[in-house]
Amino acid sequence: MPKSLKIFLSILALISIVFSLAIIFDWNPWEKIKTGLTSKTTSSIEKSEKTPEEKEAEAAELTLAWLDSQENEEGYKDSYSCLKEENEKMIYASRIFPSVLWGKLKYYEKNKNNEGAVKLEKGLDLAISISTQNNQWNCKLMKDFWESKILSQEQKEKAKLYCKEAGAEGFNNDFSGNFNDVFTKIDQNELKISILENIDNFIKGLPVSFKEFYFNDVGSSTSDFEKASAYVSNDVVRYLLGKEENKKEEETLLDVWFRSALANYYLALQSYSVIEKNLNNNSLLGIASLDLYKMTNEQKYFDMALYLFAENEKFEGEQLTHNYDYVYFALFAKDLFETTGKELYQEKITSTKNKIMAEQFTQPICKDSELADSEKGAFKSGAGNFYLIKENSLILGLLSL
Repeated sequence: MPKSLKIFLSILALISIVFSLAIIFDWNPWEKIKTGLTSKTTSSIEKSEKTPEEKEAEAAELTLAWLDSQENEEGYKDSYSCLKEENEKMIYASRIFPSVLWGKLKYYEKNKNNEGAVKLEKGLDLAISISTQNNQWNCKLMKDFWESKILSQEQKEKAKLYCKEAGAEGFNNDFSGNFNDVFTKIDQNELKISILENIDNFIKGLPVSFKEFYFNDVGSSTSDFEKASAYVSNDVVRYLLGKEENKKEEETLLDVWFRSALANYYLALQSYSVIEKNLNNNSLLGIASLDLYKMTNEQKYFDMALYLFAENEKFEGEQLTHNYDYVYFALFAKDLFETTGKELYQEKITSTKNKIMAEQFTQPICKDSELADSEKGAFKSGAGNFYLIKENSLILGLLSL
């Protein structure tokens, strides 16, 4: 037999033995090779995909740059629209300052950006120098400034000053007519009893009554409700700050802020009883309820917050008219988590942020326009082609938690 034929037959016999063993032991070398190649390809794809945290960080960075592009020496725009004419006069509003500064603070804290934190002082100085309407969370948001670990003591004191002076009379003159007249004559204990009875009725689904301290037409609109809810939170923070500093000259103001928080909460409840219930309004009243709980340690305010949070969960699957409502729901969950430490609220923050990221983030903001990189980013309102500065600032803060 030729030598070459012997070699061929030996190789053939060896291959037969290998395949016989593969059948016996259920081993497929080709599948192993294929699996190995697929694994390497999949691994490579997975590595190229961004994590949720990386996506949030990128969105936050773009939104921060976009907010900076909406500023001038007078303050910030209320909103931006792709539909505005170039020569249309833009109104700059100082009331936007607290939200913008808070969003930037959260961003700088997360990224340990001390250089950015120093820049906040210029914003604080400008905010202090301009008269600010007390109808948003001017004081509530400033609390994070004097509790921050990256700000100087001087910056913290400026934040406290701004908090006290942004509507520091304790109640607001936006509500004209008999609200301010009745306010000074209200028996505080009677007001408290009425509030707690109405909270019970809300939770139990029973009719509510505001005849005893009804403030005529005040409190009949969503605008009144939003203002009153903000006043509650601001008054509570002023009151707690005053208690912490324990200054004799503020004892009278402490009483005013305490009474004002109760009166405005009553007004918020009155408004809530007649306006449309939705994710945003439930969240605003829920946050005010939690803040009042912190001031009074009265359990029923906390119960009201839990009731409103449960009500909000019924709206989650519905199509929202204003997708910015998600922002306030997430902030409501944030306050509940800080109050209780329960993980379910932290999970709600995460899931709501995911909805914001999935449904609202667009880049660039105006698809038909040639924009600079600094103008890309930001979250669009669900109603119209608008980008609200306050809500985008709050989203920046949320993405930085």
